[in-house]
Amino acid sequence: MLREIEIEVTAEHIKNGRRGSCGSCPVALAILSKLKHIPYHGSKNVDINSVVVHVSYDIVRFYQNYPNTQEVTAPPPEVGLFISKFDSASPVQPFKFKLAVPANLIA
Repeated sequence: MLREIEIEVTAEHIKNGRRGSCGSCPVALAILSKLKHIPYHGSKNVDINSVVVHVSYDIVRFYQNYPNTQEVTAPPPEVGLFISKFDSASPVQPFKFKLAVPANLIA
């Protein structure tokens, strides 16, 4: 089941985001900040989370116990525009958007 929540991409997310990275871009970091972080038991490294988010221009994938369980949702158009600008090193500003996310992942 999906539940719509507000996601805020902050200046901190922009500063820490990586260009060209579907899992570490500012949008992915903002989404992850709203989710439960559950230790990933498939690895010896307990700092890895079992929730992985991949963001592209028109789709957001949520993986639980990566890469086994996947749910997909569509972000609003402004997310794709932001990613395009960010990846091309154009100036971007913090913004908010609504996104449907798996309800069991919401912190």
